[in-house]
Amino acid sequence: MAIALESALGIPADMWMNLQTQYDLDSANIEKRNNQRETIPVTIPVRDRALLKEIARKFGWACML
Repeated sequence: MAIALESALGIPADMWMNLQTQYDLDSANIEKRNNQRETIPVTIPVRDRALLKEIARKFGWACML
């Protein structure tokens, strides 16, 4: 494809290959960043466990109650 683009547009094939490589690296880094979630164990003393469960559900927290 890079050679076809070089022939059609006059832009060197190695430039197209470098652009593709950079795109692939950027896409992989974005995917890695999006899949990283920091997990911090927290103990919250509460009297109303139902309220805590509702807050956890609303914000998508994982709880061990």
